[in-house]
Amino acid sequence: MKVRFAGLLLGVLWLTTETSNAGIIIDLFDSGSQSVCVDVLSSCSPSLSVVSAPNAIGGSRLMTVSLSFGPVAAATVDTSGQFLDVGVASSWTDLMVIWDGFGADFNPIVDLTSGGLDTGILLTADANPGGHFVSFGLRSGSAFASTVGFPLAPGLRSYYVPFSGFRNQQGFASPTIATQLVMSVGGPGTARITNVRTGVQPIPEPSNMFLGGIGLAVMLAIRLRHAPLKLRRRRGWA
Repeated sequence: MKVRFAGLLLGVLWLTTETSNAGIIIDLFDSGSQSVCVDVLSSCSPSLSVVSAPNAIGGSRLMTVSLSFGPVAAATVDTSGQFLDVGVASSWTDLMVIWDGFGADFNPIVDLTSGGLDTGILLTADANPGGHFVSFGLRSGSAFASTVGFPLAPGLRSYYVPFSGFRNQQGFASPTIATQLVMSVGGPGTARITNVRTGVQPIPEPSNMFLGGIGLAVMLAIRLRHAPLKLRRRRGWA
């Protein structure tokens, strides 16, 4: 019984210790309520908004939205629920979010790698029906680098965007001397983003099947250990 408990405890510790550096908070959407929208009748506004967001990187957030098809495109930051909602069910929304110091550079300049501890950007999103594309841009003064857009799968998922995936478009931009960060989200339907921060690539948890295999192996070892000595010798186990 003690051996069974020890095997179970080992599996639980393995799962609960797969943690990473907390990183730099880019935006938890817990400050700076904000809404932008545009529609085919030009009755929805504003399409661009800049607000103070003290808890976000740089202290301010700019959002601008455009409509690719459908009746209306919109995006809203709900600070009570701590999320950014992008799009409406029947339209294709293109949103750009810029974090900086109210139109100026971060002050002071930000090392997004936390001195080399962080290797990328972590994003949590819930997309419906999926198919949104997300990309990030990074400025170091006048230099600019960006990532290739990646798709959001349906449902609530976490994503990792490595700094090594940024490609320079103008000059040399580095995450160690960031002066502005940009996120672009475009796609049909809706997407809810709840967490944007820096960090390291998460270590995937083992699947239930793999854990089941470990459990069976432990149980088999216990049975073999307590099997009669004659039986073990007869079958070559001892």
